[in-house]
Amino acid sequence: MTSISDLSAAAAVTAATNLVGTQGDGSDYRYPVALLQAYMQANLTFASAVLVSQYGVPLTGTTVTVATGNTWLILTPAGTLAALTVALPTNRVAQQRVLINTTQIITALTISGAGTTVVGAPTTLAANGFVKMRYDGVLNLWARVG
Repeated sequence: MTSISDLSAAAAVTAATNLVGTQGDGSDYRYPVALLQAYMQANLTFASAVLVSQYGVPLTGTTVTVATGNTWLILTPAGTLAALTVALPTNRVAQQRVLINTTQIITALTISGAGTTVVGAPTTLAANGFVKMRYDGVLNLWARVG
């Protein structure tokens, strides 16, 4: 009987490539990669990459609290803000993302981590500026990623 280690190695994988396996009763079988792909598509779910829009028209000296989940915070103040605090979510999950846009200058910006460390956050934003933050669950910190 030939063992798996005796088989030739494939140089590439396509939908027609056959994989080998053993059934529960110990018998060997083969199945195409397309069958595995169909199984995975039917049974796996992934977190949404979509950012939910949150809108704010803040005044100088106020705090805007970001909603839970992957959020795009769109700030449209009436004019330049001397100071603004953005509070990141207290209910956070690993790899959570927050994108913050502003249509006006924010002279003194504070990004609060709600009990976590914030790394690389800007202290000001230009008109039409943005910052992207991502939460790391292992280190329990928000880091600037863009």
